[in-house]
Amino acid sequence: MPVARVSPASYTGHLPHSSVSVRQARAQLASALYERDVLGSLVDDAVLILSEFVTNSLRHARALNSGTIRVSWELSGDGLLRIEVTDGGGTTRPSTKPYSMSVSAQAGRGLEIVDRLADRWGSQREEGGDEYTVWAELGLRARHTGRRLRTERGAVVTGTVTALPSAPSVSTDGVTTDPPAAPTASAPQRPVHAEPRAAVLHLLPTYPPR
Repeated sequence: MPVARVSPASYTGHLPHSSVSVRQARAQLASALYERDVLGSLVDDAVLILSEFVTNSLRHARALNSGTIRVSWELSGDGLLRIEVTDGGGTTRPSTKPYSMSVSAQAGRGLEIVDRLADRWGSQREEGGDEYTVWAELGLRARHTGRRLRTERGAVVTGTVTALPSAPSVSTDGVTTDPPAAPTASAPQRPVHAEPRAAVLHLLPTYPPR
């Protein structure tokens, strides 16, 4: 996936071993990526990967000795995002390949989503064996700069606007006239001063008074 230069950033935080951590982790990552003008669809992919990692950690793994899970991510200037979620490990270990879940399967769908969205992902046991980390890498790129230009104060910069042709005018005698042509460099047009007139069109027949 092509990448573009973005503002690098990183984050590491310990969140409760509770379902509220899913929402907190998603909001923190999404806010940081939007601030760096990352393409919206890629923000959705990154947030979904993090959400699945945190959800699996809460469902299938123990908390760290501190009673929390560790969520971290790092965005390089080249647009490579690495997401990590660390917990106390569980009875099973996630498998990266192959993934061909059936329609009726209830477990493992989260990692199947990760496998489809991430460029690379895996897992590792940290030194000492008390911590277990799942990670994923995803290439990000910024929105097209021509679609979102802003000044230093944050005001939206307007782009070039092409004027629409003027509507033909209708005189009082029902004759339609075309609007005057736009002036050219070779033949400048003199300003015309004319009083505006309102045209009255009789759309319905009139009836004599009773």
